[in-house]
Amino acid sequence: KGHFFLCDFRGQEGNSGIRTFALQPKGASFEVVDSKESFWSVLATDCGFGPDGALYLTDWVEGWNGPGKGRIYQFASPEFQQSGQSAVLKSLFAKDISTLPIPELVSLLGHAHFKVRLEAQWALAEHGAEGREKLTAAAVEGASTAVRLHGIWGLGQLARREGYRVLEPVVKLLEADDPHVRAQLAKVIGEASFENGRGVWMGAVAHLLPRLAKETDPQVQLEVINALGRVGDPRIIPQLAAQLEQVNDGDAYLRNSLAVALSRVALVDETNSGSAGIGQIKGLAGHRSVAVRRGAVLALRRLK
Repeated sequence: KGHFFLCDFRGQEGNSGIRTFALQPKGASFEVVDSKESFWSVLATDCGFGPDGALYLTDWVEGWNGPGKGRIYQFASPEFQQSGQSAVLKSLFAKDISTLPIPELVSLLGHAHFKVRLEAQWALAEHGAEGREKLTAAAVEGASTAVRLHGIWGLGQLARREGYRVLEPVVKLLEADDPHVRAQLAKVIGEASFENGRGVWMGAVAHLLPRLAKETDPQVQLEVINALGRVGDPRIIPQLAAQLEQVNDGDAYLRNSLAVALSRVALVDETNSGSAGIGQIKGLAGHRSVAVRRGAVLALRRLK
């Protein structure tokens, strides 16, 4: 739980295997922690978790060219197998989760297994108005972060398909206490705006722009900046410049996202020529902040 599995193939079994590691927040990005050679001395080419909860890996056996044979290994936790959870998972994956009744799909949004939660989310997104209602309730009232995120992601699916106004009942969650909820809602707002013609949705700008100014979590800031870039309103260039000054090159990820957002919004204006937005960015040449001027240069470079 909470770990990534990476096949570290180096041509010789003695120094190859599956490396596991976790991540912890570091500014707007992450850093690797708890790195271990968990399944080692095997030329693993791929790994995945089966419907029984066990880890399966494919073994190349030896060398870069291979001897023309291979192996498949299974690693399982005896405690997990004996707990009955493995049998429950098998029975769930053996059936078509999308055919389950809506109340059962809602309950599965909180399942421990990510794939089960995801299947339930996708199924609810196909259940019309009632599915949308359940996803909205999950986003707003979910008992855990996982439930709330799957509610938001499900609404994001619908918003990309049906229009971003699907998200209006949940935009208040940009003020939620949980930073994961704020970040993912900002992300789906930006994606919905982009998918629906990348036009200016003033409702999105009106909700996201205040969040940009007062957000203290750098990872949420990153998603808000990315979303504002996708919404595409050149009138927010002064606010993006102000954020560049505040960041002051202290976080390379935030600086990059701000430069990308500047380049995106510069190409959207009433005449669709982009000249007004580019003119605003060029106007930052005399700004007092080196960080702002550097961000403007990065944006112009992206615009060629």
